[in-house]
Amino acid sequence: PLYHTEDMQVNVFTCPWVQKYVGAASQVGVAILTGGHKIELVGTEMTVDGAVVSSSMSLSGGGEAKHIQEGEWSGFEISSSESSFKAMVADQYHAADIPPGYIYNTMVHAKKSLAES
Repeated sequence: PLYHTEDMQVNVFTCPWVQKYVGAASQVGVAILTGGHKIELVGTEMTVDGAVVSSSMSLSGGGEAKHIQEGEWSGFEISSSESSFKAMVADQYHAADIPPGYIYNTMVHAKKSLAES
């Protein structure tokens, strides 16, 4: 996994490029387990326990799964009591060799108390 604590587990899935940047790989999906929920991020869609989330959803244990917007980029933010995960999605900027929906700039943020232990 990309990140694993008792509170949150994050797995990132990659796919190799077949044009222009042969040999490189991009993130194409993310699976997160937190608060007893299974969250999947694929392209510009987020599901929580199999149900599509259009804007935000409260999770057990005080967490939240939501769509976010930062400038011209869209993405997802999933938080729990101990950690938060953010992934931005390339849905506006693409060309023939850069397909829409690849995930970039994934970040896991551990709260200070967890980072100090």
